[in-house]
Amino acid sequence: MNCIITSFKECPITGTIAILLVALCIYIKVRQTQPMILYGQKESEHLKPAFSNKNFNSMKYTSPFLLFNATLQIFKHTLLSGNKKFRNKHKFQREIFTFKDGGTTAIDWVNEISPKGDQRPLLVISTGLCGDHNAIYILGSIDQAIKQGYCPVVLSYRGSNNMPLTSPNMYCITTGNEFKEPLEYLYNKHCVNERKQKNRQIFFLGLSFSAYMLAFYLGQESDKITVPLDGAAAAGASHRGYISTDNMENYLFGVMDKYLKKKLFGLFNRNVEILKGPVRKAAGIDLEEMLKDKSVRLRDFNNLLAKLNGYKDNEDYLIRGSVNLTFPHIRVPMFFLQSLDDPAIGGKHIDYAGCQASPYILLGVTKTGSHCSSYEGLFSTEMWFPKPCLEFFNSFRNDLK
Repeated sequence: MNCIITSFKECPITGTIAILLVALCIYIKVRQTQPMILYGQKESEHLKPAFSNKNFNSMKYTSPFLLFNATLQIFKHTLLSGNKKFRNKHKFQREIFTFKDGGTTAIDWVNEISPKGDQRPLLVISTGLCGDHNAIYILGSIDQAIKQGYCPVVLSYRGSNNMPLTSPNMYCITTGNEFKEPLEYLYNKHCVNERKQKNRQIFFLGLSFSAYMLAFYLGQESDKITVPLDGAAAAGASHRGYISTDNMENYLFGVMDKYLKKKLFGLFNRNVEILKGPVRKAAGIDLEEMLKDKSVRLRDFNNLLAKLNGYKDNEDYLIRGSVNLTFPHIRVPMFFLQSLDDPAIGGKHIDYAGCQASPYILLGVTKTGSHCSSYEGLFSTEMWFPKPCLEFFNSFRNDLK
């Protein structure tokens, strides 16, 4: 500090720069390590295992010194996405699941399909918007799941994972029943004995877009949920989408808006033949002409999803599609993980009161971590966000009691 004072006296400009650098280092250091703040009913019997789990309650995220904000985390995420060696680190065994309406989706097992007699807890992981089974955040979740003794399987939804649509039915954030049939298949084939009695635990981790769908699946009437999940977790889902819209459109010159628009453009473009009829009927729009229009934005594609699923428009879709509407109806221990600096959805959407009003919901909040990223090292591929989700599940595991 004396050196800085001396430098300031001898050369004010150099001294000022030195002081600013020290202040920046202190600021970054303070931001580096942060506790995960929990919000929930501590007296709830449904959440008691989680509140009794010391590891879960003491979790902290330490961001790398040079990845101290969401923009830098996104930059690393983008670079890592182009690393083919990393993205192909696991071998996947794919099953094609066919819905009753003729639609199809992919079920991707890590390394091998779970063998008969496998007693590892089954962990179903689902992807973000139009995501792939080997997306970076999926691989980060798989790595942690394997380390902690889970059997991970990636469940897509129709049209994602580069799967072509085989029926004109399109998903949206509220179509939780997209998971109903494939979940029943996984449960009945891998989690029950010959007498149809449950003999294996099953958990579900929804990431980004699929986290919305998971909440709406669990927020249905209980008689419609036929798979008894032992726990669920949702990372990176906006509680109130109509609040997050501005954040998505304006963050870093609209980079997230443009990225997600590109995803939906690909989905509609790949499936233009099967969707152009339903789009014209529901929205009165010529899909082929729309895809040629360079001025189309994410909200325009969301408007199509809205009308294809019976909503009046994008605004109606986002209001009625708010995840917090499901909170009073969820009857499975569920953990919501949010980062206040999330570039896709921000932090203003979080419904703290709604989470705390439910005896089944536990909310975890960190100041930083970006959107399903939270890297733990500048050169490391390890992500932090799966750890609290899995530790929440560990609270309910029979084999760890």
